[in-house]
Amino acid sequence: MPLGVGMKGALPCGFQMHGGAQSSILENKDVNGIAMDHRGLLRRSCAAAAVIFHGEAVEGGEAMTRWVSYSEKRQFLTTFLQQHRLKHPDARFVLQYLLQHPHLLENVHFTETEQKQARWLIISTAMAEEEGLVFYRRGQKSTSLASIMGDLALHPNETLYLTLHFPGKARNFSYLRLIDHQAFENVRRHERHEKMAKAAEQVLDEALKRHELSVLKMQIDQALDRKDMALFQQLTEQLKKYEGQNS
Repeated sequence: MPLGVGMKGALPCGFQMHGGAQSSILENKDVNGIAMDHRGLLRRSCAAAAVIFHGEAVEGGEAMTRWVSYSEKRQFLTTFLQQHRLKHPDARFVLQYLLQHPHLLENVHFTETEQKQARWLIISTAMAEEEGLVFYRRGQKSTSLASIMGDLALHPNETLYLTLHFPGKARNFSYLRLIDHQAFENVRRHERHEKMAKAAEQVLDEALKRHELSVLKMQIDQALDRKDMALFQQLTEQLKKYEGQNS
């Protein structure tokens, strides 16, 4: 549902909320009360609205699998072998073998989901906690180089799922672009959310400053109307300090 449809009231940040909640937040005219008690509530309300808006904007079913070219796979694996020391000595040989045989690499699908019932190759760097070299085929596990190479030779046209374990892969865009599920899109979604939350925070801060300034000026006018010079002087000093802090 688009924001603003079937909802009442507008927060200072520009997002919508129910009128009752809004009035309970903004009715208090005490400047310090607004600053100390309501800022957190307003901030949480706007942040929640941003999350809802973001979720509605990006939801709508799972992302389609992105086709990955042979060149992308080759480039990544070549760089990977140059930058990392592998935990198992035979793992480097297997990856180099895939690089030397384009028809095998064409059938490689990078994944971060369990594929034990298919053909699944798992390789880890020396700094990773996982096993260095593991191969699954139809639920059967093997760590033998002979078994892996034999399977590659006998079934060159079958899909081979490949998972790499190495430090920092959760933020490695080169790797995330290759994997055969939604992880890359999830990272992009997280970054979009962070960007939106930051923007909402900035808008909220500016709106709160404007609101607090408006309330303070209104209280100064009321003090003048009541000829309460002591309160007038106090509020005027607050106004000077406030404007100095936000100039």
